Amino acid sequence: MKKKLKIILIILILTISIAGAILPQELNNLDEIWNYNFARCIKNGLQPYKDFNMVQNPLLPIISGIILKLTFDELLTMRIFAVIIMTLCIFIIYKIFEILDINTYVINVSVIGIFLLLYRYFCIDYNFFVLLIILTTIYFEIKNKKEKIIETNFKQDFLLGILVGTSTLFKQTTGITLALVFIFYKTLLAKDKQEFKTIFRIIVYRIIGVLIPISILVVYLTKNDIWQDFLSYTIYSLKTFSNKI
Repeated sequence: MKKKLKIILIILILTISIAGAILPQELNNLDEIWNYNFARCIKNGLQPYKDFNMVQNPLLPIISGIILKLTFDELLTMRIFAVIIMTLCIFIIYKIFEILDINTYVINVSVIGIFLLLYRYFCIDYNFFVLLIILTTIYFEIKNKKEKIIETNFKQDFLLGILVGTSTLFKQTTGITLALVFIFYKTLLAKDKQEFKTIFRIIVYRIIGVLIPISILVVYLTKNDIWQDFLSYTIYSLKTFSNKI
């Protein structure tokens, strides 16, 4: 009971602190404005890449657009959504420190320091969604290592694979890099032939999981006939895209 109350208290403090940083912000963040407008376009029935230009992958605008459709079409709605995501990010950082058996005082100071370092940049943005996925993956990987889990765990490796694969639907470059590291890094841990066989099975399960969100994206692009526009904006434009004020 005390542990549950502690978790609730930590989440409450983080939520209030992050809401105080995000909700009163002046309207001067271009990324926030762009992401809000992308969400509004989706909410209004427009197709990404074909009906409006966008260089990121489409999952964040789709999720945000659904939220706007189910609630209120206001920037405040997106800011509340950002509060939830950033609270989860900081909370998982706290849990990672905790599972590493770091001193409670050091954990609290570190979390406050991270908050002070980042609070100016808090907003609705695909990078924070990818960060949330990375932190969640790190947490479970450390937990497994602490519990000395080497054997194949189909369910967890498969589900983490789906989670990591989802990151590619937020940001193509970061997501692909994360997926490759997640799939193959355990080959560095193999000490003998038997462990390598086990790790090979883990790799297979993770690849299957990663491919599921990517397959859904392929179906989405094919069904809406937006492959050419998608490639033009998200791949080819990376050579020329710049954001300067």
